[in-house]
Amino acid sequence: MQVLIVDDEPLARNELTYLLNKYDDSLTIETAEDMTSALALLLRQPFDVVFLDIHLQDESGLTLATHVNHMTNPPIIIFATAYDQYAVQAFEQNARDYLLKPYEADRLKQAMDKAQQSIFAQQEANAGEARQETYPISQDDRIYMVPAKEIITIEAQQGLLLIHTVKKNYETHGSLSDWLEKLPRDNFRRVHRSYLINLDKVTVVEPWFNQTLSLTLAGGIKVPVSRANVNQVKKDLGIHS
Repeated sequence: MQVLIVDDEPLARNELTYLLNKYDDSLTIETAEDMTSALALLLRQPFDVVFLDIHLQDESGLTLATHVNHMTNPPIIIFATAYDQYAVQAFEQNARDYLLKPYEADRLKQAMDKAQQSIFAQQEANAGEARQETYPISQDDRIYMVPAKEIITIEAQQGLLLIHTVKKNYETHGSLSDWLEKLPRDNFRRVHRSYLINLDKVTVVEPWFNQTLSLTLAGGIKVPVSRANVNQVKKDLGIHS
């Protein structure tokens, strides 16, 4: 776990570093004495937890917390300060905990345990999302794990599904409705009773008979768009007419 301590008092930084190492000697700990050096570290490397003092010379840890919260993947914020009157403002900045000086080892352990639980929960959620982006396809007594982004189109054909992907084609059982439910809704659209497409794979859009459309997808695959789906497909592809 990567930890950053931001405090303008050297003794406070040293004390907190010592207690954190007692809690877990495998932690990687960096320190900063002001907002400028803290932001430089935060922009240079990722941190899991940042301990912020409220008063940083002429600056405020609350202001630094605002900057932290605007990061793409912000670390968990724990305020560590001698002032108890800022707790409400701290929690308004998404602080996970609020420790008072002098630090107590048990109280620090409680805060770090809670932070670790949050980190593990987020890692599990991220892993779950990654797993959901890959889908099992059964064919020839084997199960192939296919990333959604590689699927070009799924075609219903005589009771079977023909799944065209970037690398190969698969023939399997199932229904277009089931696949539409589990695939990412932002990328996949049913354009015809027999076709489900990946919108990111569309390369050419052409008018077809009776006010319908014909789509060319990656690999030169041609797919018709039924009349009922023309307006939605145009909207999805940003076509104005």
